[in-house]
This record gives sequence, C-alpha cells and structure tokens, in this order.
Amino acid sequence: MNPDGCALGSRVDYVTSARLLEELTAAMGEKTLTRKVRYYASFDLPIIDEFGFDRLERREYPESASLLYKVVDARSGRGSTACVTNVDFSDWSEYLGDPPLVIAMLDRIVDSAIVIRFEGKSYRQHRTERKQVAAKQSSTQS
Repeated sequence: MNPDGCALGSRVDYVTSARLLEELTAAMGEKTLTRKVRYYASFDLPIIDEFGFDRLERREYPESASLLYKVVDARSGRGSTACVTNVDFSDWSEYLGDPPLVIAMLDRIVDSAIVIRFEGKSYRQHRTERKQVAAKQSSTQS
C-alpha cells in the first residue's frame, strides 16, 4: 500500500513485518535485495506493523535480523521509520537471536526517535467492549 500524500504530501508505506521479510527474502533469492532495500528506504515514512507478532518472523525467515537491519540502516539519518510492536526493546535480542546486530539496529532506530508506549487495553478490545455495553443497554431499554 502506497498512500502518496498521506501526511501532508509525504510518501508513506504500510507493511507488516511478515510481508516485509517475505519480500526481502524473495529479493535475496532473486539477487535484487539491494533494489528492494532502496525501495523501502525511498519512503518518507515506512510503517512496519506487527513486528514480533507470534514470533513469525524468526521461524519463517531465519535471516530476519539481518534483513530488517538492512532496511533500518538504509533509512538511518534519512527520515522516520515507524515500527509497531509488542516486543520490548530489552527482548529484541532474544526474539531475533543476534544480539550484536540487534544492538546496532536499535541504536539506529532510537537515534532521535520518539518512542510511544501504550499501556492498557488495545483499541480493538476497547471498541468491542463499548459495543457490548451499548448492545446490553439497548436490550434492557427495549
């Protein structure tokens, strides 16, 4: 998805980490990895969602740490990269399995970063609970 003009004319790309790794792995096999990394580096804001979801990345893509690093490094100092994850920074080494590479990647991610940590219920859970309360109220008023 490439919603050009998404934020004041910025080129934004949304991709799940599983999809990103699938594309990077395929590009590696096709010997087009450099071109694919440049593609992701070209956006004003790539949004990488679901990083760490069910440990999919490491099981499916053993080279995931190295591939993610290539994208993060290519973007380092060029612009923002949004990573949406439920994995704490302290657990990334265990999750990706390459502590030195993870330290280098996190160093680039958090350099001049704004880290937003959400606590509590997810928006989807909150929305579902509100619908259930509204439905219950409607049935008692009828």
